[in-house]
Amino acid sequence: MRTKTFIYCDSSELNLKNSKEKIDQIRNSNTYPNMPENCFGLKIDNEKWPFQSNSIDCIINNLNLHNVNNTENLFREYNNSLVPDGLFTANSYGPDSFYELRTCLSLGELEREGGVSPNVINFQHLPEIGNLLSKTGFNLPTLNTMKYQCEFRNMFQIFDFLKVIGETNFLSSRRKCKNRQSYIAAAAIYQELFNLKVFSKLLY
Repeated sequence: MRTKTFIYCDSSELNLKNSKEKIDQIRNSNTYPNMPENCFGLKIDNEKWPFQSNSIDCIINNLNLHNVNNTENLFREYNNSLVPDGLFTANSYGPDSFYELRTCLSLGELEREGGVSPNVINFQHLPEIGNLLSKTGFNLPTLNTMKYQCEFRNMFQIFDFLKVIGETNFLSSRRKCKNRQSYIAAAAIYQELFNLKVFSKLLY
């Protein structure tokens, strides 16, 4: 059965524009014959779900749950907007994501400034998400974990990667200005502990 309407949502107008361009390219190339008849973007607030009850067949959340302050309320709104037997599927970062970077930033700041400030948000553990799904009325929740490993030559290459995927530090509680020496120390710690050359020595 062909999907009639596909709505892609984002809080960034630039992302919506880029998504529209990609969708138009696919539609014009005729490489996807089952393309939905109607595709349009909608700018939304991550904390306010704009859709009415029993109005959506399927909700797909792609790496955005960690941006939400009140996940329980969002899940409840998702469930309310789905039709009976509707589907909600999502993926999210796990609690061990970028563990090496987080470790080095904390150690570098502790070494140069004598304390540690928040660097990243707290990612939710799998049991917490499962409990929230059950609590907000979802039936038959299924959860799974997958591990992906990316290789970086240095810490600043990770920063470039995070900038590209839009995951730079957006914590409201973060320090507005961190000592440059803390980053230098963190980069040195990363090179010492997690550099690829070190891994090669351990392997061979």
